[in-house]
Amino acid sequence: MIFGSRPLIHIPKLLKLQAPHSTPVRNAAMRPPRKAAVECSWRTPSSSETASIIKNGEVDKLNELHVIAPYKYRGMWVFDDPKVGLAQEPFVGGADTIIDVMTQNIPNAANGFTMVFAADAFPGYQFQFQWRGPQGSGNLYYSSDLQLEGWLCPALLRYFDSPPPQLFVDVRAA
Repeated sequence: MIFGSRPLIHIPKLLKLQAPHSTPVRNAAMRPPRKAAVECSWRTPSSSETASIIKNGEVDKLNELHVIAPYKYRGMWVFDDPKVGLAQEPFVGGADTIIDVMTQNIPNAANGFTMVFAADAFPGYQFQFQWRGPQGSGNLYYSSDLQLEGWLCPALLRYFDSPPPQLFVDVRAA
């Protein structure tokens, strides 16, 4: 189900319903204790939850999408992500230059923009990066479209078990 531009996921929840606490009295109105019931609700998935993509009526491979909101702090691109324990994590080593290029058409990007990224291609991604290998404590990624290379620090491993061979990125106004 889609609500706005974000999918909704179905969450069933088991509820325990019990009979009222009272002394049993035999009469026609007395009912047996209620059994457990299932209550269903809908909610928007969090940014790090897995979402399935449906293409031509078939479920395509599952994508895990991550969302951050980079902004400029003291002239540097940084981002906060409290769910993985990061605050003002800087982009350096060419990653900052890549962000400058990717956001050149986003008004006021320095005040914050939305970046969606994943290890697998997802609908609407704009940029693709190839892993070039480790460098120091981080990893190098290259975009042939942008003809730019950037270093990603070990914070990348807060989102992935190991450096993915490719990264797919979408940027948009916040």
